[in-house]
Amino acid sequence: RRGLIELGRIEFARTRRFGRPFASMMLDIDHFKRVNDAYGHPVGDQVLQALAKHCQSSVREIDLVARYGGEEFVFLLPETNLEVAREIAERLRRTIANLSIPTEKGELSVTVSLGVAMYDENTLDLETMIARTDQAMYVAKHRGRNRIAVSR
Repeated sequence: RRGLIELGRIEFARTRRFGRPFASMMLDIDHFKRVNDAYGHPVGDQVLQALAKHCQSSVREIDLVARYGGEEFVFLLPETNLEVAREIAERLRRTIANLSIPTEKGELSVTVSLGVAMYDENTLDLETMIARTDQAMYVAKHRGRNRIAVSR
C-alpha cells in the first residue's frame, strides 16, 4: 500500500502538471466475510492471492495495483479517461464473476463491486481522489453489489 501511495503521488503530480487524464478504481470483494466464515481464513487468503494475480494481469504495465486493506484493491490508471476506466472496471467485474478460483476446499467464485473516480482540477491530492473512489465503490455495493459506480 505504501508503495502504491508513493508512486501514485508521483503520477498525480505529473497529471496536475501536464493536464493528462488519470483514473482510479477501488475493487471490493462482495460478501468476503462469508468466504472466511464458511471456508476459513487460509481459503480466504487463497482467494485474495488469486484475485491479486488476476487484477495485476488485467491492467497495463504503467498501471498501479495494490491491496489497500482487507479485501480492497486500488488501481491507479495514468493516461486513462473515464470511458476507458469504465471499460476496465466492467471487464474486471465480469471476468472475476466468471473466474473459478482453485482453493484447498475446491473451486470458488466471487463477485466484486468497483468504484471509479477521475482526476479533475478540484482534486487536491491523491488521498482525496482515492476517498472519492472509495465512496463510489460503496455506492456500487449499496446498489446491489456486483456492479460499478462512478464518482460524480
